[in-house]
Amino acid sequence: MTILGKILVIVNLVFSIIVGAFIIMAYVSRTNWADAYKKLEDKAKVATANANTYAEEAEAARKEGRDKAAKLEEQLTATEGELKKEKDAHEDTKKKAAGLTGEVTLGGTNVTSITEEIKRRQEEVKGLEKQLQGSLEENQKVVKEKNDLRDRATAAEIEANSVRARNTALVAQIEEFSKQLVKMRANGGSTTTTVAARNPPLANVEGLVKGTDPSGLLTLTIGSDAGLVEGNTMEVFSLNPARYKGTVRIISVRPNEAVAKPVAKPIGTIQVGDTVASKILGG
Repeated sequence: MTILGKILVIVNLVFSIIVGAFIIMAYVSRTNWADAYKKLEDKAKVATANANTYAEEAEAARKEGRDKAAKLEEQLTATEGELKKEKDAHEDTKKKAAGLTGEVTLGGTNVTSITEEIKRRQEEVKGLEKQLQGSLEENQKVVKEKNDLRDRATAAEIEANSVRARNTALVAQIEEFSKQLVKMRANGGSTTTTVAARNPPLANVEGLVKGTDPSGLLTLTIGSDAGLVEGNTMEVFSLNPARYKGTVRIISVRPNEAVAKPVAKPIGTIQVGDTVASKILGG
């Protein structure tokens, strides 16, 4: 092969390589364009979707804005109505206040005389209160005196009953003595009769009958703590009604109670709740 043939072969080989390179470059370029187009198409779709979304959101926002504006308009109308009512009420109040001011001005001349009348009435009330207080104190004194007189009358009635009962007992004893004297003279003997003597406690003692039994014994609410000793005598009477019932003698004593028996036949029935005392009248 000649040199020219070799050169042509080499040139042909280089040309083939160049053509191949161009073919490869064209393929690569077309592939890149397709990928880029697909990417751009995807981006366009996303942009379109976003635009639609933004449009929907904008429409919703516009609708919400219109609704809020309508509500605010309604509230504004209602507020204006209330404001007008308040304004009208304020005007009425001003008119009434003006009328009252006129009335107070007209009545101001009577305020001084009314105040003086009130003071005068207050002084009268104070005077009446003093009189009432004095009357109450006087009534209390009268009530106290009445109670004292009633107590004294009750004690006097009991004492009178006691005296009558004692007189009756003495008459009975005298009659008994007379009978015994007649017997003594008739029989030529002697008869000794002992009259029970009273022996009240040293201190003024008072209690109640808290128990009785068929034998005639009485249980009293007081005992040695009150100063009672065996052999003491006590007077028995009731307060309602006031009645003297006789004398009893202490036969047994404990600290807070005592047992007694009648010295003579009781005048009436001795009952639970009757009073026993060392003497009828206090003092």
